[in-house]
Amino acid sequence: MSHEVGKTRAGHICLRGNYEEGNFGDDALLIAVLAILSRHQLTCQLTNKPAFRTHRFSDAIIDSDAHYDLIVYGGGTQFFSFGSPEKQQGISLMRIARFLKLGALVSRLRLQRSQSKKARAIKIGIGLGIGPFVDNSDEEETVANLLRTMKFLWVRDPASEAFCKENEIPHLSSSDLCFTPSFLNTTKFTHPFDNNRTVRVAIVLRDWIGLGENYFEKMVEVAIKLRDANYDVSFFSLSPSDNQYLISLKQLGEKVNAWNPETDSLEGYWAQLASFNLIVTSRYHGAIFALLSGRPFITIDIEPKLVQLKSIFDPGLSLSTEDSSDEAADKITNATARLDQLTTLARQALANQRLIATEGERQFDLFLNEFFQND
Repeated sequence: MSHEVGKTRAGHICLRGNYEEGNFGDDALLIAVLAILSRHQLTCQLTNKPAFRTHRFSDAIIDSDAHYDLIVYGGGTQFFSFGSPEKQQGISLMRIARFLKLGALVSRLRLQRSQSKKARAIKIGIGLGIGPFVDNSDEEETVANLLRTMKFLWVRDPASEAFCKENEIPHLSSSDLCFTPSFLNTTKFTHPFDNNRTVRVAIVLRDWIGLGENYFEKMVEVAIKLRDANYDVSFFSLSPSDNQYLISLKQLGEKVNAWNPETDSLEGYWAQLASFNLIVTSRYHGAIFALLSGRPFITIDIEPKLVQLKSIFDPGLSLSTEDSSDEAADKITNATARLDQLTTLARQALANQRLIATEGERQFDLFLNEFFQND
């Protein structure tokens, strides 16, 4: 599909997201946002250089400081805060500060010129996850005020919907952008055949507050117990910045299939994950891509969005970080005992999320058509 830059409808868009971090989920969201916007023949100015090397929709991305008509906050968890200002290896606990400070997303040399344009531009958000926040924090109030200025706001999950309702913010409740027709049509993913001789379990971990070497060592013990029971188990990392996780497993002699935004293709890495029968994940998009593959998932409940995410599939499928290695292995084994049933439920959940996302994209199309018609 070709998208001609010369056919912009009215200037172009300033697109904001976590695309510079090289996270598989955010890289997938970039493809989803570009796929949606490209259907409207719009060009995008990214606030940061994306880590993901993709040629898809490259003609829709321009390196320009020209006037833009819309600021689009494009998918993912862009606004949150935590109780500690400290940083762990591989994870910034106060990322929200970067998104809310005036100079965080625009280089200092361009700041003065960009502010006058930003004041004139319309702000919208699509596929956003909001929170969690420290209770009654300044960040929470600042985000609520920002969201109130948006002319169109699409949130992806119940926690974000609750935040909007509590703060009386007009919004559309839908699903993750990776469930949209635009994303699925542009990725053209082919589901692998189910010809596994043994049950394959993928474990997707990440760096997180309070979880260190002991936790990663425990999850390796879980993998060993499963392998002893004739399961095929592999570890995945969806971000090259999961330094503590990657170093810990290397020291324990475990190979990790880590996403590399500079060399991997989205479909190729997705196919590797989809080749497993069950996905155990502490990454949000680990669960999203499990469903997109028609695979059941078990969440590791390290944060509220993962706790809520499992409600779209099966509320009983979760691991606690407090589980012993025996308890975790037993939960995974019990899930595989009803794998056929869970796979059917996963595919039903996928169909439902696709319907919800299709309506979200339709509403966004209506907004864009009206916006440019009245421009």
